[in-house]
Amino acid sequence: MKSNAPRAHRKDIDALRAVAVVLVVLFHMSFPGFESGFVGVDIFFVLSGFLITGILARELDETGSIDLLRFWSRRIRRLLPAGSVVIAAVLGFSWAFSSPLSWNQTSDTARSAVLYYSNYYFAGEESDYFGSDTEGNPLLHFWSLSVEEQYYLVWPLVFAAVGFWATRSKSTKSRTVLLSAITLVIAISFVHSYLLSAEGSAGAYYLTTSRAWEFAVGALVAVLVRKRPNVLASSVRSISAIAGLGLLAVSLIALDFAPFPAPAGLLPVAGTILFLWAEVPETTLLGRLMALSPVQYLGRLSYSWYLWHWPFLVLGQQYLQSTTPITRIALVGLSLVAAVATHHLVENPLRYSSQLKTKTRSYAFGLLTIVFGFAGAFALTSAAEAKLAEPELAALQDLRQPWYDEATRDFACASSDVELLQQNCTFGTVDSSTNVLLLGDSNAEHWLPTLTTLGEQNNFSVTLRVRGGCPAPAVVATGTIDPATCSNLQSETSTLISELDPDLIVISNTGNYATEMLGNDGAFLSDEGRRLLWMEKTAELLDEIDQYPILWIKPIPTFSYDPVDCLSSKSESECTNPIGPATNSASRQGSWTEEAINLRGTPDSIVTFDPLTTLCNETDCPLVIDGVYVYRDNTHLSAPMADYFAPQIDARIQELGIYNAS
Repeated sequence: MKSNAPRAHRKDIDALRAVAVVLVVLFHMSFPGFESGFVGVDIFFVLSGFLITGILARELDETGSIDLLRFWSRRIRRLLPAGSVVIAAVLGFSWAFSSPLSWNQTSDTARSAVLYYSNYYFAGEESDYFGSDTEGNPLLHFWSLSVEEQYYLVWPLVFAAVGFWATRSKSTKSRTVLLSAITLVIAISFVHSYLLSAEGSAGAYYLTTSRAWEFAVGALVAVLVRKRPNVLASSVRSISAIAGLGLLAVSLIALDFAPFPAPAGLLPVAGTILFLWAEVPETTLLGRLMALSPVQYLGRLSYSWYLWHWPFLVLGQQYLQSTTPITRIALVGLSLVAAVATHHLVENPLRYSSQLKTKTRSYAFGLLTIVFGFAGAFALTSAAEAKLAEPELAALQDLRQPWYDEATRDFACASSDVELLQQNCTFGTVDSSTNVLLLGDSNAEHWLPTLTTLGEQNNFSVTLRVRGGCPAPAVVATGTIDPATCSNLQSETSTLISELDPDLIVISNTGNYATEMLGNDGAFLSDEGRRLLWMEKTAELLDEIDQYPILWIKPIPTFSYDPVDCLSSKSESECTNPIGPATNSASRQGSWTEEAINLRGTPDSIVTFDPLTTLCNETDCPLVIDGVYVYRDNTHLSAPMADYFAPQIDARIQELGIYNAS
């Protein structure tokens, strides 16, 4: 017999919320095995589409229309209280403890978060969600909340339009019109998402139009199961739910570096659909497990915990100058405590407050949160302007954007087109017949000031061919967002060199590949596996270009915190970097490179240079040397420090006989 009665609260959905938030938190903690834990956001998107559509479909069935103002007032009471508290806390903590250099960025993102357009803010900035340009932003995670809010704004209008259509078209049922509209949204949005994902556009990840298909798939399931008879066998439901959870588990393995969110997002979306379709009864073993009190409580806390975990991780690690696993675990634990407090003291009390029940008061409350949020952001901006006017802070600010940044932004010099590189990525004495090719990842790029200075002094040009996260040897690190692009670039290197025919090749790479590298099968390599692969690919590269003189510059020390931020808010003595952790990766990769070169017989046409001897003493690697700020961030030299190395690099080049010092 068909049952059209409203279904009871689904505890399995709260359990799925718990799964989703745990995946995201573990991903942000860099917990091993959860490199694709960002799919927790996709689970939330499908859930939102499912739940909100269920509410709207029920109202449409019962009344034939949608009370838009009432719907939006409920969303205000549900989302704004906790979100506003977190934004205010981030602004306050940033002002009290964070680097003044970050205040403008924090205030900008706070404004976008208050108005829930963070996703468009980050898309406009071409920010890479997985990259270093966003990892220090404490409000980055508001991008997904902004997508949801925009969905909540638009989706009820679709239902209102369907209700209007159906009441005037006696021959067409509202359910038919609704299913057609949802299917159309899925098709258009998925194609849009696929095209953006194929381009590697930041918009693929952030834009609502690129994510709408995930909400719409959840909406489709909600409409289809709304009046479904409860006749599915418990065993069938359990199998469907387990299969869904299985697909989510598979997505943690299969999605690393796949084009996302389309088509790779189909995997977590399909898993979520199977789980929602199952509607597992609590009488089954799986149902009882999901109904356990801790699981249910964590599901109810998911919104507040999602809000708090990222600011705690970002601001906490910056303040403590530590990114150790213990630090991350402690900060996530504290964020859970904050989530519990917010859930019970702010989120639920205001959500169910009788004082805010009316539409007028709900909208007035929403307006107040916007006003106070903007006031806080404006105050932080004003404080930033005053601070950055100070000479020392202005000098630190200048380190962030060296003179070559504009010419090389957006991977402009990640090309194998000789004409393009000569036109846009050549420096020094550009019309000289003597040419030096600078090759590698972004750590090669930070040596550009050194070589440009020497080129101007000794009459040679410097052609830059680099791509961040893509080393000269043909290896792939987990930090490389698009390994296919990197591999293609690496495969074109020998052809590029033969066409350019440089007089000298300078190669440099970050030392991070000593700690993270993928094998040919896409699996993470052990330390010995990384050593062997690096040596193998280094030898292959050298064999391909052995007719050219080569200067190989070894990696520099790295930091677990941003040294420029540290110097802007603390004294130099407080910003220490012990030599062990600082040079561990650089020393290992440098030794692997040296070993690969030595195995070839150490020809006279190859020399190496190790900057560690200058950058570090017996105990640590200082942030200031002879009055020069050493770093622009935690993994790159500043332009002044690169120039500081000019005499040492000059001596190495002269060993190869490229020119004589003038």
